[in-house]
Amino acid sequence: MLKLYYRFHEGIKKIFNKYPKEAPWISLGGIIIWVLIFKSVVLSANNIPTGSMIPTLKIGDFLFVNRMRYGVHLPFTDINLFQVDKPTRGDVVVFTPPPSAGLDGKTLVKRLIGMPGDEIVVRDNEIYVNDVHYPVRNEDDREILNDLDYPHSQRDFTENDLLLFREKVMEPKTGKVMVDHYMMKNGYYKKLYLQDLLNNSLSNPKEIFVIPPGKYMFMGDNRDDSDDSRHWGYVDENQIHGKVFMIYFSVNWGKRFLESRDDENPFMNLFRLVGGQLKHVSVRWNRIGNRIY
Repeated sequence: MLKLYYRFHEGIKKIFNKYPKEAPWISLGGIIIWVLIFKSVVLSANNIPTGSMIPTLKIGDFLFVNRMRYGVHLPFTDINLFQVDKPTRGDVVVFTPPPSAGLDGKTLVKRLIGMPGDEIVVRDNEIYVNDVHYPVRNEDDREILNDLDYPHSQRDFTENDLLLFREKVMEPKTGKVMVDHYMMKNGYYKKLYLQDLLNNSLSNPKEIFVIPPGKYMFMGDNRDDSDDSRHWGYVDENQIHGKVFMIYFSVNWGKRFLESRDDENPFMNLFRLVGGQLKHVSVRWNRIGNRIY
C-alpha cells in the first residue's frame, strides 16, 4: 500500500513539474473530484423538505448520511462493491423509492419498519410485526407539540389535533428493543376515519403487508402525513443509500415562506439565508449536532 501511495505521489509531482502554470488548477480539480467521491461513497448531505418524519426530523433539517453504513458503493452509482452490514429494523434511512411512487428517482428519508419476510399489520397507525405489537405510549408533552414548526395553515387541522406517542421498535423473535422514538398521529384524520367506518365506506380497519425477499418497508414517524410504503410499495435493498447520522444544520423557514416558495432549492435558500436575504427565517441552533436514532 505504501509503495502504491509513493508511486502515485511521485506521478503527481512529475505532472506538476511538467505543467507548473496549470498546477493550481490541477490541484483544485483534484480536490473537487475527491470531495465528490467522498460525498458519493462515504458521507453525503440531505435536507428535509416535508413533515413526514416530524417530530424526529423537522422541515429545514440538513442531515449527514453515512453512505458506508451498509456497504461500499462504486462512486456516482448505486452499484454495491461489497456489503458491510444489513439495514437494521428501526433505522432512519435514505433511499430511492420504487417507480410506483412517481418521484422520478428522488431520494426519501423514512424509518425502516419491515424486513424481508415480515408480515406487517398497520392498525390505527400502530405496527404489528409477525403478530408482535410495537409498544406505544401516549405522551402529553406540550413542549414538543408546540415546537413542531409544522406548516398546517392550509390544512383543516390544528396543532391541538396532533397526538404524540413513544413507540418501541422491537425485534419480534427476541423482544429486543431496537429503537425507542417519538411518533405522531393526527386526531383530526382519526375522526374522519372513524366516520368513514360508521358510514361503511371502509370495509377493512387494518392494512396487511407481506414483505418479499430482498425488499424493505418504510414509514414516516408522522404517520398520518407520510407518503410511504403503505402507498407505493417496498424498496429494493440496492436502492438503500445510507443511514442518517446527524443534523449538521437546521432552519425554521417560517410558514409563509414554506407555503410560497416550497419549490425552490433548499441549499440555494441556505445561501440566501447566510447572505442576509431571508429576514423571516431563523436557525435552530439547539438541533445542530443532534444524533438521529
